[in-house]
Amino acid sequence: MSRLQAPTLLPPAPYLSAGLGGTITSALATVSLFVGDNMTAGNVEMLVAKGLWPSAAPFNKSVALDKSAVMSGDYFAILRLDGLDPAIALLTGGATGHSAVAVWNGSELYVVESTDANPLGPVYWPPPYGVIVHQYDTWVQLANAAGYHVAVLPMDPAISATFDEAAFWAWFETVRGMAYGYHTMAYSLFDTALPMRNFPMPVDDDVITVVLNVLDRLLPNTTTGVSGFSMFTWGLNKRLNVSCPTLACVIDHVNRLKAAGQQPSSLTAAIAMPDDDSWMFATNYSMVCSEFAARVWKVGLAGANPVWSSIIGNEQTPKDNYMMALYSPNRFTAAQCPGGLTTPRNGNGTYCQITGEYVLTLGGYNTVPLYGGMNNACPSQWPQFERCPAGNPTCC
Repeated sequence: MSRLQAPTLLPPAPYLSAGLGGTITSALATVSLFVGDNMTAGNVEMLVAKGLWPSAAPFNKSVALDKSAVMSGDYFAILRLDGLDPAIALLTGGATGHSAVAVWNGSELYVVESTDANPLGPVYWPPPYGVIVHQYDTWVQLANAAGYHVAVLPMDPAISATFDEAAFWAWFETVRGMAYGYHTMAYSLFDTALPMRNFPMPVDDDVITVVLNVLDRLLPNTTTGVSGFSMFTWGLNKRLNVSCPTLACVIDHVNRLKAAGQQPSSLTAAIAMPDDDSWMFATNYSMVCSEFAARVWKVGLAGANPVWSSIIGNEQTPKDNYMMALYSPNRFTAAQCPGGLTTPRNGNGTYCQITGEYVLTLGGYNTVPLYGGMNNACPSQWPQFERCPAGNPTCC
């Protein structure tokens, strides 16, 4: 996965460029994105101010997309204005924070995804959690009740025709119920090191080390959920082939490598090492929503396009998924998607928004061709979030 712009944190004193008062004000504004009466308005303001949304254009409707028009592999780009999804959008330079995929099984259409109960506020999605499946009609009802913004992105029919539904459902039964992928969630956002093109300036190696050490001490030290070991130490153990019980142990190991002239020579360089889809964390693969969606395609489409064997699903963010050139520019019609056809800026084609308070505009939609090692080392630094040099979509 790629692209990072961190939300406002409280960094060490030399980095309080706005002064103490300005930093406190910024921190309070960040908290208000997750709780309070102004949560929705604050999230919309942030998304527009950061250029992630071109505007706050009202949508305010539920669109009855003709279910027969949906194909296996169609992607659901999702955003909830609750602080968490907009933070993921900001971290990745995208417009959404959640992902799901449609897959037919015989005559029934399903939506598959990897999700969890909201860790930062009221629970809006019912159990079970982890890798789950719902019938399409049920999922749409839940999405409306949850306050989701949902755009259904139509896969190119020639690609969808190659989707191996039998292979997918066989694989799905091996991962169904696996826990949400907290072990890879943070690392999916860090793709490059030296130069720090995934980090907001003036963040450097030392600041990242300080921030992770603070988080490691503040969070519980468990092997599941939002914890220091689960989210940071375990993933670094996989990358470095060590068995450190603490982040301090990992940092000591990296320092020894640096002293010996070996790689990775910094903590951020270790963090930037690509994931491996075969890694198991205890008995589970680790898949956040966008990683799971990419692995759905990897399983369903690999037989027809061998490039998928060299794409790491766990490197794909929500933005990566909707930028992939997988979609038909005009498959949905106004009759199939009454009142929901949307044409994004700097994109290729239309998609169907089925619910949401505002228009969900996906910049760069359907513009990046697939290639081996896709998004393994993509730079993108706020405020431009430039993926790579102009005219070279495969630079990373």
